[in-house]
Amino acid sequence: MKPDLKDARILIVDDQNSNIEILESFLTIQGYINLNTVSDSRQAVSVIENWKPDILLLDLMMPHVSGFEIMEQIKTGRVAQSFMPVVVLTADANPQTRQKALTAGASDFLTKPFDLIEVGLRIKNLLFTVFLMSGMEEHNHMLEKKVADRTAELVEKNKELIIARDKAEAADRLKTAFLQNISHEIRTPLNGIIGFASILTDPDTSNQEKEELLPMLNASADRLIKTVTDYMDISMIVSGNKYPVNQSVALKSIFEKLYNSYKDKADAKGLELLMILPAGQENMVISSDAEFLSKSIGQFLDNAIKFTRQGKVEFGYHSENSRVNFYVKDTGCGISEEHTESVFNIFEQESTATTRGYEGSGLGLSISSEMVNMLGGKISLETEKDKGSIFSFSLNVDNQITVAHGDATAVESGQEKTGEVVFLIADNNPEELTFYKYALKQFSNKILLASNGKEALDLYYDNPDVSVVFLDLNMPYMSGTEVAAIIRQKNAAIPILAFSGHLNDEKENTVKISDLFSDMLSKPVTRNDLIRVLANYGISRKCK
Repeated sequence: MKPDLKDARILIVDDQNSNIEILESFLTIQGYINLNTVSDSRQAVSVIENWKPDILLLDLMMPHVSGFEIMEQIKTGRVAQSFMPVVVLTADANPQTRQKALTAGASDFLTKPFDLIEVGLRIKNLLFTVFLMSGMEEHNHMLEKKVADRTAELVEKNKELIIARDKAEAADRLKTAFLQNISHEIRTPLNGIIGFASILTDPDTSNQEKEELLPMLNASADRLIKTVTDYMDISMIVSGNKYPVNQSVALKSIFEKLYNSYKDKADAKGLELLMILPAGQENMVISSDAEFLSKSIGQFLDNAIKFTRQGKVEFGYHSENSRVNFYVKDTGCGISEEHTESVFNIFEQESTATTRGYEGSGLGLSISSEMVNMLGGKISLETEKDKGSIFSFSLNVDNQITVAHGDATAVESGQEKTGEVVFLIADNNPEELTFYKYALKQFSNKILLASNGKEALDLYYDNPDVSVVFLDLNMPYMSGTEVAAIIRQKNAAIPILAFSGHLNDEKENTVKISDLFSDMLSKPVTRNDLIRVLANYGISRKCK
């Protein structure tokens, strides 16, 4: 006998106490420990319901309630019970009685006087069946639970897949709209550049017509540069290749450059552009990334001017405790409440329709948001449809704020150099060298050109009167950084300016570069960029 069978609950129902005592004694000797007896058949059903025996030893002929009636109640479900075998013990050996008992639900039929050994074997076999069925039932319950749990997991997974599919489809639609827009934003200004250039080079085009068309060509070029720059910025941000590096940043210098860059755009639309610098803090210097700061505010200004038809655009900063707050405010069309969050998402604009009334790739606010986040700030937006918007963010600079006693850049700019300026320019791109040559002719007739780093160093050694050095950071034979390091050892004061088409990639060596170079220019470089940076070193254009 298996040990767990000894724990089986066995109920004996018989109106004869002598029969009960015989069975109880025998089963106790057999090792069964959970025995219960009922001599009043009226109590049998209640005991069965409450005690829930594993097997029932039942007499048929009893006063009040017969064994047949008890089995009928079990069979009809009046007693909530799982499989419970019933062994009938009776003195009635009539075949009809036996047949009736088995039909009523008895599992076995034994007649009195019965052989106790046979009774024990039959009880053992039936209990083994009970335990086997109980194990199967438990296993089925476990399987049902696993199936239910797995089904719930699959339902939840299916919901997640549906959400992911919807997001993917939405992203695909947004990317399609973005790619269509970016194609438009590249082809449109490119068409203007090619078209205006062909007209300007036509011998039949008059000087008056050239004067009218040249600003349009420049506007197309500016629009193309901005589109490509925005696209490259967002690509580098998403790929993790663009990151800020703290430097000393003169806020006034950044804001003046932004003002000069956007003044013409504002004037062209009849808008008032206001730069508000806090009294007593105009010359504030903080530790931050000048490029990230300038581009973030610049994108706000670009949006403000683009979406403002009349009125003004105001931008500035102010300091509170250890934080500097920056803002751009406009009287433009504003943003609807449902789009105040989505306009900062990559590939999203308030409107992606091809019939929208404003040009642009829709990346500006995404770039600003990402850059501000990397600087440790967060953009806030206050807007009202058809009333205007205020974009702002603040940076925690702790004790890194300093206020200079005067504008160092202005002082240096005022010290105008005398005598002939000699430029040394090194770039491995012949078209760019040609541009620099013609752009700098208005400053000097002495311009030395080199197509690689080694050639630039040779020209420097052969021409000790070189006043300013322009170096592309990426050149064959010797990089601009290597050339600058050698020249800097010879002359610590000479202005050395860097050109780079991917300036942010060089920021891992920012400390080294800032020690070597006086200033850095990100390509594409315009003539106005050259005029601005040379003014910082007291170099102005020659009088015609």
